[in-house]
Amino acid sequence: MTTIEIPHAYPAFECGICGELQNIATRIRLPDCSHTVCKECLTGFATTKIDEGRYPIFCPECIAERPRAIRTQVNEEIMQQLDLPEEQRSRLQELQLVTHCISVQCPSCKEIMNVDRAEFGEHNILVCPLPRCAHKWCKCCLKALASSQDRHRCKNGNIERLMKRKGWKYCPGCRTPVQKEMGCNHMTCGTPGCNVHFCYKCGALMIDTTNGGDVGTAVTDHYNECRLFDRKWKCSIQ
Repeated sequence: MTTIEIPHAYPAFECGICGELQNIATRIRLPDCSHTVCKECLTGFATTKIDEGRYPIFCPECIAERPRAIRTQVNEEIMQQLDLPEEQRSRLQELQLVTHCISVQCPSCKEIMNVDRAEFGEHNILVCPLPRCAHKWCKCCLKALASSQDRHRCKNGNIERLMKRKGWKYCPGCRTPVQKEMGCNHMTCGTPGCNVHFCYKCGALMIDTTNGGDVGTAVTDHYNECRLFDRKWKCSIQ
């Protein structure tokens, strides 16, 4: 009599990406939305997004089901569980750094440094961290300041009045003054490390991303609601 050995059945779940039954040992559950995917699929998905320069990375099921504002991000704890290639792991660190920092060039020594984005927005006086330089300057007017000078008003106090008179706007992300010369009211901040897109008409932030597809959607959504938008300047990105 021949004995047939029946394979041991393992607990399984349906992966939200490939739709197949997978060993529950490979399951990753996104904490905020409770969507479940297998480790292999999420690793492949994250690798693709990193190669495209997209960060933060959102839950793939949320992308299909929810508007951007309420999508779950793949947090750092989960990213550490993925088998990302070393190249993508390094690229991810670069994308994370750019998200939280602004690249600033010292007017004196010309060295480029990363500055915390929140601190950059809060302070107008910057100091080069290099001991051999220690140059201090106003980020608005670029005037060099004495090392002992803790307070400064831009020349004749005209910066704010000039911006108001000319209708210039601050980037809502890094607070860099921006002047529009002509055309579309969709502005992209040119400050290195700042990926903010905003409306020059009302000054509102549309989106902070490098993903062109998301930018197009955000621009369209904003201009459908912005009461100050002049329809004759409709952006080509829409």
